[in-house]
Amino acid sequence: MATDTNTRFLAALDYPWLEVRTHDIITDTLPAGEFDLVHTRLVLTHLPERERVLEKMAKAVKPGGWLLVEEPDFTIESIAPGIDEGLIRLWTHGMRVVGLVQRQRGMDVTLGQRLFSMVLDLGFTSLASEGQTCMFQGGSPAAEAYRLTMEQLSALCVATGEINAHEFGEFLTLFSNPSCVMRQFLLMSVWGRRPPV
Repeated sequence: MATDTNTRFLAALDYPWLEVRTHDIITDTLPAGEFDLVHTRLVLTHLPERERVLEKMAKAVKPGGWLLVEEPDFTIESIAPGIDEGLIRLWTHGMRVVGLVQRQRGMDVTLGQRLFSMVLDLGFTSLASEGQTCMFQGGSPAAEAYRLTMEQLSALCVATGEINAHEFGEFLTLFSNPSCVMRQFLLMSVWGRRPPV
């Protein structure tokens, strides 16, 4: 079963074994002890109710089943040295303002660091984890995905008064600049088993 508040992409999948449901993880119920595996990726960081939602998902795992949670730690994002110091300052300033806006909107930019303890506190055992990040060059598809995300936050970032529209526009050009090499967030994966009865 795959769930989301917007299932337009999921609904296009034609697998006889896949059930797609429109579901709001914040407000809708989940059946308790129903699933062998419950998995979420890049969802909780956006939800102010993240602890309550994770507890709800944990309760949906059968005894002996597994919970897999994957969430980002944005604190490791960086731009590689070796380029013009002005570009580094511009990138650092722009990313600081983006982080400010993300926190104002209720995001937990450090959630990846806390996941292991959160799953442990829910009583899961056999815990393990791993993290993954990558470097990407300005002008690459990964950099373009970043740029589009940042562009959506443009008005909110300018509204903070911490950066003006011209500066933010210059910041966005860094993601198209091949001389800029950047490191993305760390995606932490944590998994654990609900003890058998």
